[in-house]
Amino acid sequence: MVSSQRYRSSGGAGLSAGTILLSVTSLGLVGFFIWLAAGDKDVAWVIFMGLVAITSFAFVLMDKPIHLAVLLFTASLLQRALGAIFENPNALLLDDLVLVSVALWVVSQFLRRRNISSRTVVFILVFFLIMAVAFVQATNTSIAIYQLRQILVPVILVLFGMCLTKEQVQKLTPFVIFLGVIGALYAAFELLGVYPVDPAGYSGFQSTGPTLSYGRDLPGFYYYYLPDGEALIRTGGLLLNPPSFGMYCGAAFMWVWLDPGRRSMAANLSLSAILLFGAISSFSRGGFVILALAILQPFLTRKSGQLAFILVAAVIGFVALQEFSDDGQSGRHVDGAFYGFQYALTHPIGGGFGRVGNAVASLTGESTDAGESLAAIFLAAAGWFGILVIAYLIYRGVRAGRTMNGAALTAAVLVALLSETAGGLDATGTLWILAGTALGYGSRAQLPVGGADIDEPDSRSSTPIITTTRRR
Repeated sequence: MVSSQRYRSSGGAGLSAGTILLSVTSLGLVGFFIWLAAGDKDVAWVIFMGLVAITSFAFVLMDKPIHLAVLLFTASLLQRALGAIFENPNALLLDDLVLVSVALWVVSQFLRRRNISSRTVVFILVFFLIMAVAFVQATNTSIAIYQLRQILVPVILVLFGMCLTKEQVQKLTPFVIFLGVIGALYAAFELLGVYPVDPAGYSGFQSTGPTLSYGRDLPGFYYYYLPDGEALIRTGGLLLNPPSFGMYCGAAFMWVWLDPGRRSMAANLSLSAILLFGAISSFSRGGFVILALAILQPFLTRKSGQLAFILVAAVIGFVALQEFSDDGQSGRHVDGAFYGFQYALTHPIGGGFGRVGNAVASLTGESTDAGESLAAIFLAAAGWFGILVIAYLIYRGVRAGRTMNGAALTAAVLVALLSETAGGLDATGTLWILAGTALGYGSRAQLPVGGADIDEPDSRSSTPIITTTRRR
């Protein structure tokens, strides 16, 4: 760990890293409010974003991954609301600024640790080589940058989760749950028809173009259309986006039951009820998938084994597909995933970025045969390598299915197959980090859901990709 002594002046003034960070933060906030009061919002936002970037980088220097994660989750939760309130599109870059520091922290861990397996290093090198080839093969530079970011977000978060120790995850858990509950409680106002922040306020800031309202009061994605044409109004929480909000609440629900013994059962049930309310009121299909796996996978795997879980999940998935395929654009989500696999099978080295995805039409002006699937973007870009990666992650998630870590890994891959929103930091940031722990400490020993003894995994199938050691 980087000691705060490194930040003391040579003259022995005794300024700790925490003191310096507090001073910078205070000055930055003062500057922000002064410029805001003066009416120059653009300058105020430059100051504020600089403050966020400096703070996150300071956390990297001080080796504070928990602080870094909390800042990332907070920025992701609030950035759309802040953008709508202050009418500034730069607010949507807040979590990206913190993500850069998260990536730097991950790199620092890889450089410092001596217990990282060689196969992990080889895989990462091959991955970035294939991504570089996909970038060169892209149909358009704009779409290449956009989709490369979409792929790198989950990768960075998974690697971050792999580097965390169990003790660090336990410290992070209350913050994740608290932010999830705050977001869910906001949805209660929306159900009453009260929108403290206008969800249409940020729609024109998106890189893929403004969100259409189709003549209604709310953006189009606030409505869920049934086969008979009836539209249900969904809640978007503080994320101001129903599909993202449902996944956000579903992921927070997983964190509640990651280590339930640290709270009373009454507290766990109360927190779960609030998060279930948020997820259900959003009517997010991705959120439903996460909730289903959080409830079913650990229970079925512990009671009946992995095969029973696979069979039950297959049946439920088939029935759900038949039931909802005509609602909204559910069929398009499934078609997008299948197209990604078909394209990858016929293009062994991939075809590069820009072949599929929701942003292709808006950023390139070209049509595409598939969208609504983050995995399809990866598969089309990476070819056979993409198929192997997805298959391996599902395998590891199922193998670790007795734990919530494993359920998170399975859920992350499945929602990535069925939704492009799965690449959003605000929607699934906490989910991808929890999924990463299934490849880190969670692959060796983890307290099962509900409690009791420590499971020792099969060393042949659950060898950790990164072994972590307790910090002193």
